[in-house]
Amino acid sequence: MSDIPQARQELLVLADDLEGYGMPTSASTIMDIVEGYLTRRSPRRVARRVSAPMTAELAERIRKFAQAAPHLAQTEIAKAFQVNPGRVSEALAGQR
Repeated sequence: MSDIPQARQELLVLADDLEGYGMPTSASTIMDIVEGYLTRRSPRRVARRVSAPMTAELAERIRKFAQAAPHLAQTEIAKAFQVNPGRVSEALAGQR
């Protein structure tokens, strides 16, 4: 299993040591690697939330609705309750 924060920290210590040994070019190279590959960038955009939060009550309403209308697809049920179709599947399977 990888530990990127630990690797980042150890590389920064190594870069500092190299700087102390009079090797600024090598230290700079390591710093460029740390900044280029081991730094998390903030997301450019985040999808807006379109599903209502799933609660036990909502899951129960979805199950009752699906039993009353067995001809409807899960996507149609999801639209009716403004949730993701995956949430409908989980509710019907008893996972939510």
